[in-house]
Amino acid sequence: MTAAVYVPPHADTNKAMDDLYGVIDRTETSRPEAAFIVGGDFNLRKVLPRYHQHIISCPTRGENTLDHVYTPYADTQKLKRDGPVTRTIQQWSDQSDSALRDCFSTTEWCVFKDTDINTYTDAVIGYIGKCIDDVVPRITVQTFPNQKPWVNGEVRAKLKARTDAYNSGDLEEYRKSRYALRRAISSAKRQYRDKVESHYKGSNTRSMWAGLKTLTDYKKKISSAEVMSASLPDELNTFYARFESTSPAVEVQKAQEDHCPPVISRADVCRTLKRINTRKAPGPDGIPGRALSRKPKSSALNDYLPVALTSTIMKCFERLVKLFITSSIPDSLDPLQFAYRPNRSTEDAIALTLHTALSHLDQRDTYVRMLFIDYSSAFNTIVPSKLVTKLRDLGLNSALPCVIGS
Repeated sequence: MTAAVYVPPHADTNKAMDDLYGVIDRTETSRPEAAFIVGGDFNLRKVLPRYHQHIISCPTRGENTLDHVYTPYADTQKLKRDGPVTRTIQQWSDQSDSALRDCFSTTEWCVFKDTDINTYTDAVIGYIGKCIDDVVPRITVQTFPNQKPWVNGEVRAKLKARTDAYNSGDLEEYRKSRYALRRAISSAKRQYRDKVESHYKGSNTRSMWAGLKTLTDYKKKISSAEVMSASLPDELNTFYARFESTSPAVEVQKAQEDHCPPVISRADVCRTLKRINTRKAPGPDGIPGRALSRKPKSSALNDYLPVALTSTIMKCFERLVKLFITSSIPDSLDPLQFAYRPNRSTEDAIALTLHTALSHLDQRDTYVRMLFIDYSSAFNTIVPSKLVTKLRDLGLNSALPCVIGS
């Protein structure tokens, strides 16, 4: 925001500076994202010492250089506006969903079968990705750094119409386009306000947090990490297996030796695919959840969690394996274990802890000591061979530890 201020020679300078301070303070409070530039022949630093005076190198009044320019920035480079960001996104629609269903239903999936599981997987994933690229159209979206959140397609169209009317020189058409633009802006702001208010009318916590981020203008920190290289998967495998290399080799029984291997039915697979959250980002294979259902950048290997790097298809497979694991776990587990147990959560653990502590403190001359332990990178430091041994000791089907160990 730019303001040119003139204080007449006969005016009360102190009162003028106080009034100017009040206006700037109110404007900064209502527009915290704006950059402020104040110009005039006065010393603003008397009332706003945090503002910096910048040197004017050209005459402002005839041959004299009298005006001063003040900004909150000592470095004028910060005033440079970032350029627009252009990105390409997939435009999903009901037509694309229907086309993908037809494509998958007419596919002879048996032609991809191969004795090598890696080759089999790469062929299927590559085919699914090609179908998505052929069916789902892509559009290019340009986002400006100062773009208001309520600006929609109608407002942009009215803006273009007003600019065309101004360039044509038709005053009547320009007047009509300005009126249409004001109506479009009012409608867009009203729709945006209703959208933000709707975040708090239901019981959806995701929607509520989205509303809070909108109101507070929360933006994720942009990491300066380099673009992922093709060797990242191999580096991650080496990183996660660093403990395994120093552990004694554990003999893993083959799944064929089990007389009752787990069987996954088609109904189980369909039920798992229906549970896919289409809002989640795809994994490293690039297959979005929407194609199957019918996420600061990391700078170090330890910042990547195995769950976050799992592809959507693998997540579905893990859910199917989890059903067999949870159904095979005996009832002899610690009853105070709340993690990874059905119908139990962190709230239950907190409630039980508080109840036990407060019940004990009701007695005279008592106290409570608590020890909280948090393991750093717990998932990253799991040794698969030890996990397989523990699962076998619990009586799990030998085929399941074999899958986990691999």
